Amino acid sequence: MAEPPYQLLNKVNYPAELRMLRANQLPQLCDELRRFLIETISRTGGHLAAGLGTVCLTLRIQDPG
Repeated sequence: MAEPPYQLLNKVNYPAELRMLRANQLPQLCDELRRFLIETISRTGGHLAAGLGTVCLTLRIQDPG
């Protein structure tokens, strides 16, 4: 059986739930968020750069190393 497309993203609805993720889960969450943005915008139209840039910056702030 295929794994859910957004295994972590589907579990995060509030900032408190985001804070409960382990640091090593953040890259996976960002990948899922990027995939969600690309899939959604490819159907509805719009601009990708700002949303994708925000994901990358947020991950970098969380993990500066």
